[in-house]
Amino acid sequence: MMLTIVIIAILMIFVFSLILVSYNLYASQTKNLSAARNAEAANTLSIAMENELTDDDASANSNIWKYLRMNVAYENDASDTDWKEWPYYDENDPDDHGPAQAYRYFTLERNTSMEGVPAEVSVCMYWTPPVTNPASAPGKTAAEILNEKIAANDPDARNKIRLHVITIVTTGSQEYSIEDTYTLMVSSTDMAEKAALKSIKNSKIFNPAGNGYDPEEKWKWVHIQRK
Repeated sequence: MMLTIVIIAILMIFVFSLILVSYNLYASQTKNLSAARNAEAANTLSIAMENELTDDDASANSNIWKYLRMNVAYENDASDTDWKEWPYYDENDPDDHGPAQAYRYFTLERNTSMEGVPAEVSVCMYWTPPVTNPASAPGKTAAEILNEKIAANDPDARNKIRLHVITIVTTGSQEYSIEDTYTLMVSSTDMAEKAALKSIKNSKIFNPAGNGYDPEEKWKWVHIQRK
C-alpha cells in the first residue's frame, strides 16, 4: 500500500513538472511572438510617419504636419519667452522644460478585430531648439538665442529646430520603442502652403491654443536619425 502511494506521488510530481515546463515554454514563446509583433509594428509606423512628415505635399495631406506647424515654436506674444503652450525640452531644466512639460503623448486608435494587433500604440513627441555654435553667442543657451530671434522677427529663427518622435508599442509586459529625429528646414512659402495654413489656423484640432504663425515660412521636416 505504501509503495503504491509513493509511486503515485512520484508520478504526480512528474506530471506537474511537465505541466510547469510546458507552461514556461508557452509563456516564453508568447513573449517572443509579442516582442516580434511589437518591433514590426513600431518599425512600420515609424517609417509611415517619416513618409508622411517628409512628403512634399505634407501641408495639405498630413494631420501630423498641420499640428506641428501650429504648435512647435509657435509665434504668439513676442514677450512670451517661456513657451508655455508647448515648451521645448531641456534636460538641464527639468522643472520648466522636463519631460512632464515638454513631452506630448498621442494614443493611436487600433482595429481590435485584426488578429495580432498590438494592445497599445502611442507616440511621444518633443522638440528642442536648433543646435548652435557656442562661439556665436557666448554665455547664451540655444533656447535664449531662439527666443531672441523670434522676438526680433528673424526669418531664420526656427530653422533647424529638432523634432523627436518616439513610437511606443506595448503588448502585455512587452514594450518596444523607436525614436526618430527630424530637423526643420525653413524657406519661403508657396501659395499651396499658405492656403493650407489659412484653412487650419482657427481649427481647434490643429491649433487648440489659437497660436499665431508666420505665413511667409515654408516648413520642411527632414529625417536625420532613427534609433
